[in-house]
Amino acid sequence: MAPPLESGMDGQSYFECQQHYRQRQGWKLVAFTFLFLFALVALELFAVRRVVPHVAEDMVKLIAGGVATLLAGLVLLHQALPAMQRWQITSSVLAAVLGCGWAGLLLLPVFGAKLSSVALYTDLFTTISVIAFFSYRGATYLAVLPVLAAWMISDMVVAGGPEPLVVMAVLIRLLIVVVVREYLYYWFQSSVWHRYEEQRLRAELSNVALLDNVTGLQNSRHFDLVLEREVLAARRQNTELALVAFNIDPLRWHSMTYGQKEAKTVLRRISRGLRRGIFRPRDFLARLGSDEFVVLLPYTDLAGAKVVAERLQQQVHLSCDHTIMERLKRPVAVRSMVIEWLPTMSAAQLRQKMRDQFELQRETEADSDEIIVLGDTATEATADKQAEGRE
Repeated sequence: MAPPLESGMDGQSYFECQQHYRQRQGWKLVAFTFLFLFALVALELFAVRRVVPHVAEDMVKLIAGGVATLLAGLVLLHQALPAMQRWQITSSVLAAVLGCGWAGLLLLPVFGAKLSSVALYTDLFTTISVIAFFSYRGATYLAVLPVLAAWMISDMVVAGGPEPLVVMAVLIRLLIVVVVREYLYYWFQSSVWHRYEEQRLRAELSNVALLDNVTGLQNSRHFDLVLEREVLAARRQNTELALVAFNIDPLRWHSMTYGQKEAKTVLRRISRGLRRGIFRPRDFLARLGSDEFVVLLPYTDLAGAKVVAERLQQQVHLSCDHTIMERLKRPVAVRSMVIEWLPTMSAAQLRQKMRDQFELQRETEADSDEIIVLGDTATEATADKQAEGRE
C-alpha cells in the first residue's frame, strides 16, 4: 500500500516518498524476473543442449557468480548508504548489475553458444525493467542500455560486420523504451500530485468541524466552503445559482423557556423535516445559527428557489407546529429569503447580503410566514407574505 501523506510533508517530499515506494516494488519485480529468465537460460544451456562450448558454460557461471556476489553486497551495504540518496543509489546499482548481467548472456553467441530463446527473453527483461524503474530515469537506462548495446554487438559479430537492420532494430527498441518510460513517468507524476492534493485537502478538512453537533446538518463553516466552490462553478459554467435562507420564530424563545434539552429535540425534528424537503443530491442544507438555516441551490433560478422555500416552510410546520403551539401558545413563523446570485457578485457579497437580511428580520417579530425575494439587483426586494390560518 502506498504511504499516506504525513504531517509536515510538502509536495516534493511526498513525491520522493512515492518514488521510493515505487522503486522498492520495482526491485522485487525486476530481480525475480532476472532470476527466473536466467534460470530458464541456464536450464536450456546445461540440461537441454547436448553440445555447448566450454567458454559459454564458464561465462554463464561467471555471470551467475558475479551477479549473486554484487547483489549480496548491495543487500549488506544498503543500510550503510546515505539515507537521503539510499533508494537512488540502490536502484542505480541494481539496474546496472542486472542490465550488465543480462548483457553478458546476449554475448554468448560470440563464444559459439547461440540461443534463440535469449533474444525472446531479452524483450521481456527490457519491458519489465522499464516497468520496474520508470519512476527513476537513471535506473531505467542503466538497466536497458547495456542490454541493447550487447544485443547489437552480438548480432554484428555473428553477422561478420555492421548490419543496418540490426542497428535499426536496436534504435527502434531504444525509442520504444524512451517513449514508454516517459509516458509512464508522466502518468505517475500526475497521479502522485493529484493524490497529494486530495490527501492535503482531506487533512485540512478533517481539522475543521463541518457538521452541526445538534442537528447533524452541515454547519456555517462548511457552508462558507461550499458557497465559494459553487460560486466559482456557476461563474465558470455560466449557470444559475440561488439560495434560500430562513429563520424560525419562536425557537429562541422556546429554548429560553424550556431549556437546551427540549430545544435540541425540536431542532432535530426540524432538521429531519428539512432533509425530506431537499430532493437533489447537490442541494446543500446547513444550519447557520440557533434558529437560522440555509439551502444552496445550484442550477436554480428565483422561481425554482421560491418553490423550494415554500416546501421547506411546510416541512417546518409539520415538524414543530403542534409542540410550539401547545407550549408557547404562539404560531410558528418561518421567515424566508430567496437570493439570486449574479455574475458580478462574489461569495462574500452573497453571504453578506444574506446576513444583512437576517439582521433586518431580527428587528421585527412576525406571526406568519413570509418569503422575501431578492431579485436582479441588490436593492430590489419584493415581500410575499403568506398568512396562514392554522388551528
